Amino acid sequence: MTEIDIEAVIAAQTALIAALDAGDIGAIEETTGALSRLLLVVRASGVVAGTSPDRVGHALRQTDAARARVNYLADRTRQRLDRLAERRGVRCPTTYNSAGRFAVFSR
Repeated sequence: MTEIDIEAVIAAQTALIAALDAGDIGAIEETTGALSRLLLVVRASGVVAGTSPDRVGHALRQTDAARARVNYLADRTRQRLDRLAERRGVRCPTTYNSAGRFAVFSR
């Protein structure tokens, strides 16, 4: 991995976060694909001496930021679906299990 690789990954992550914040589905799909292709290049090149640990750390923090947004959006979507189900008279409570993931219980 070179500085150019890591900078391209950070730029793609920044674009993905912006798309997630904007709720732009087309941009989310586009930036997810671009990031996926970049990560394939990074995986193939491996870790190269001279890659700045600060930039790699920044890329990892960007990953966490994107993950948090995806989890938040998934949670909000689940809540909306639950409210729609309740309006139809179907009770479908959701709760988090010990792993911090949704456990859905239908009744």
